[in-house]
Amino acid sequence: MAKILINSNTEIDLEKNLQSIGHQIFYTDSHHKMVGVEAEKLNVDLVLMNIPPEWSDAQAEGDELTSNIFNSNVPLIPLIDLKGQSDFLPIHKHILANATHGFMLKNDSEPYNLSQLRHMIDIAIYKHSNTLNQDLNKKCTPSGEINLKNLYDEIPLPYQSLDADGNFLEVNQMWLDTLGYSREEVIGRWFGDFLTTDCLDIFKSKFPRLTAGRVQGQECELIKKDGSTLHALYHGKVKYGDDGKFNNLQCILQDTSLSKKTEEALRESEKKFRTFVQQSLDGIVLLDEEGRVIEWNKGYEKITGMKKESAIGKLFWELKYQLTPPERRTLKRLKHLMKLQLEALETGRAPFLSQIHETDLIRTDGEIRYIEQVAFPIKTRLGYRVGYVTRDVTHRKQIEEALEKRIVALSKPISNTEEIRFQDLFNLKDIQEIQDLFAEATGVGSIITQPDGTPITKPSNFTSLCSLVRGTAKGAQNCFRSNSCVGGNSEEILIRKCFSSGLWESGASINIGGIHIANWLIGQVRNEAQKEDEIVAYAHKLGLKPEKFISAFNEVPLMSTDDFRKIAEALYAFANQLSSLAYQNVQQTRFIRERQKAENALQRSLQEEEITNQVVSQLVGASKTTEIYQIIGETIKKLLPNSYVVISSIEPDKKGMSILKTFGLKKYRQEMEGILKINPIPTRFPVHNGFIPEMDDFFTDHLQELTPEIYNLIFKIISPRVFRRIERLLDVGKFYNIGFYWNKQHYGGLTIALPKNQSLEHEKTIETIVNQASIALQRSYAEKAIKESLEEKEVLLREIHHRVKNNMQIISSLLNLQRQHVSGEETRDVLKESQGRVKSMAMIHEKLYQSPNLTRVDFKDYIEKLASNLIYTYKIENRDIEQVFEVKDVEMNIDTAIPCGLIINELITNSLKYAFPPSFQNKKGVIKIKLVQTGNLFQLEISDNGVGLPADIEPENAETLGLQLVHTLVNQLDGSLKIDRIRGTKFTITFQELNYKERI
Repeated sequence: MAKILINSNTEIDLEKNLQSIGHQIFYTDSHHKMVGVEAEKLNVDLVLMNIPPEWSDAQAEGDELTSNIFNSNVPLIPLIDLKGQSDFLPIHKHILANATHGFMLKNDSEPYNLSQLRHMIDIAIYKHSNTLNQDLNKKCTPSGEINLKNLYDEIPLPYQSLDADGNFLEVNQMWLDTLGYSREEVIGRWFGDFLTTDCLDIFKSKFPRLTAGRVQGQECELIKKDGSTLHALYHGKVKYGDDGKFNNLQCILQDTSLSKKTEEALRESEKKFRTFVQQSLDGIVLLDEEGRVIEWNKGYEKITGMKKESAIGKLFWELKYQLTPPERRTLKRLKHLMKLQLEALETGRAPFLSQIHETDLIRTDGEIRYIEQVAFPIKTRLGYRVGYVTRDVTHRKQIEEALEKRIVALSKPISNTEEIRFQDLFNLKDIQEIQDLFAEATGVGSIITQPDGTPITKPSNFTSLCSLVRGTAKGAQNCFRSNSCVGGNSEEILIRKCFSSGLWESGASINIGGIHIANWLIGQVRNEAQKEDEIVAYAHKLGLKPEKFISAFNEVPLMSTDDFRKIAEALYAFANQLSSLAYQNVQQTRFIRERQKAENALQRSLQEEEITNQVVSQLVGASKTTEIYQIIGETIKKLLPNSYVVISSIEPDKKGMSILKTFGLKKYRQEMEGILKINPIPTRFPVHNGFIPEMDDFFTDHLQELTPEIYNLIFKIISPRVFRRIERLLDVGKFYNIGFYWNKQHYGGLTIALPKNQSLEHEKTIETIVNQASIALQRSYAEKAIKESLEEKEVLLREIHHRVKNNMQIISSLLNLQRQHVSGEETRDVLKESQGRVKSMAMIHEKLYQSPNLTRVDFKDYIEKLASNLIYTYKIENRDIEQVFEVKDVEMNIDTAIPCGLIINELITNSLKYAFPPSFQNKKGVIKIKLVQTGNLFQLEISDNGVGLPADIEPENAETLGLQLVHTLVNQLDGSLKIDRIRGTKFTITFQELNYKERI
């Protein structure tokens, strides 16, 4: 509907009715030609203007204004109230004849004919719209074509117009420049000649439909003159003639080549990214803004055993919970995972983001895997996505654990035989390979066992006979017994028959520092002396078939005793070499471990020293107790990252404790509030019977573990059941306390809670920094007490200055009252001068209690105010006397300020009284006051251009009290006085600031 401007005199009912039929109403207070200006500014469609009756009293002016309004570009309908007079019109009829859209009449309080007004509004808007179209068409006629073409050439985008057949009627210069053609090569040609083959068919099929209305965002690909192509979107509108038939299709082309290239580059980049993700050996997972999996690569499938199809679309924290080993799969962990994940998705910040952390997971097949994982946020327009990169470190972890186990074994005391094992000292894979090669090269069977005969390695080159024997319980028992005896801890080579099969065997012990840790056994050979009947008899004992046993016996290699002895000697030498190597490894490892311990201790000592120095430096600059507590808490967390730190203070009356700060508990704050039913910070714990002696157990100067007695003393406000719930929430193992204690004064305490299975470290460092904090707290409390005392004294001093000023004001008032009750002029003058002196001193005290500095007076303001008061006192406001002040920012103490103020008072008073007598009336008087400070030296100059001081008057022998007082005060300041009598009088006084002297 239309936007209509009405003036404020239009009735409310009319306004509501117009709004009810959908018109948008604007308001104006104007009743003259400014209405047209406002209408054009608001871009309204119509103006309804109530012609005020006053125009009948000034009809000439009204006619001129109305005529101007009708010349506006916005249609206007006048609304005229006849006021009950049929012949009444506020404007002339010939003016109303210019109202091309008509006018409305009403009589007095009668309402407007709304039906008539509605039709009139519709006709006016339609008529105005047609007028605009006719004007536009005129611009498009031959007379307006040149201007229109210039307009098109100014458009910063390619423009074209096509006829009903798709031939070019017009293109602008930007079109020609973009595609590289001349105007002659384009006008009159078919648009399809400039399109690629793919776009040509689309244009043929769509052009008939395009001529039916508006064109929005149609894609096309044009051929440039140089043969390259231009990707574009064309937007346009069909232009119709006066007969309503198609005239032309006007289009603007939007170059999309860059966006096309960008899209292709993005698609190519995304393709490469997905290829990289899928081919990566690391596991990669990507979550959307809701935490659901949208990418799950093959690497993560391999790590977790979970297929991509079963993970896509699911919430990652639920999948992560499923992959958590059973012993850690709790509801608490699920909530924790969900909370962290939501925090990362909502804010892009969470403790686990951009941090490599190591953990374990359980695959779908039940296998435990160790992983390293890093997560990172990705900002999108909808929030944040989160990506995970995961690496399987199971193999490395196993190697590290095996290496650590070996190092631990090698570093254990040699005297402890139960803690040294062969498999902890050597790589069994390497030993097995050596054993296999030895057996293959010599043709004997070989195995390494524990001292009791239990196998350590797999058998090498064992015969089927031995396998048959070991397959029976009795045979296996005899084998183990034989193995334990043949190796022994002997320094001689032992060759004998096996207890089980009767084959020849030998062995050598492997020792470390004289401790027997293993046997290397060889054998399973026979010589010609061994008979089958012995074998048969042993087969019967084991319950085996003799035929099979004899067949296996015949497969045993034959070897002479001398050859077997040589092999045994080689084995003995080799075993001794292993023993020596093992011993060297033990010694070397022990040396390395001790060196590592020393280096770690040194590193730890340097770290503790650095932290201590930092804390001391920070505490020196800390003045508030909150700063001190913050420094200590952050330092403890730096030393013990997994700890929880609670700082409490003792109340001054020793009747309670308050928890002031906590560190490490932020993420548990909400849950703790739910358990305690209160906000835990700050919390006050009342101490019954005041500061009872047992509190010393809590506030000692060294760390001590929290005992049940201390718990009962400090935390009796919390029930043990609730306290245990908090312990479980935080997974706390032990509590430790230390007090802020200095010079027999308690300032509070520090509680450290450690997770289970974590021992307390850095005890001495913690005790040192807590001791330094105690000193800083004592200093802070002392500074606070001093500050409070100074503030109290400052208040008292201000009060003293204020009262002195008031007392002097009273004295001044008394002198003024006394002056009104004396008759002699000389007496009045004496009282007036005395009153001025008292005022000058009172002003000093007034300046002091109003000043932020209670010891020094700002003399610039003081001098200006003093001089003004004196001029007022001596009633010379109407006289032509100018005051000139040359006073910089000068301050001085009260001992100097009072005599200096009195000197200024006396000399200005003297000038006002004597320098400008009646004979001086026609001249302009000047009193100049100059005060400068150079280092510790002050120079005061007071001068006037009056009649001058007589040559025979000197301050030291003057008869007047004023000059005598000046002389005395200059001496009091230890200053000097010079008088210049040329062109008036100038007093120059030089002095230094007086130091404070103790009063008697």
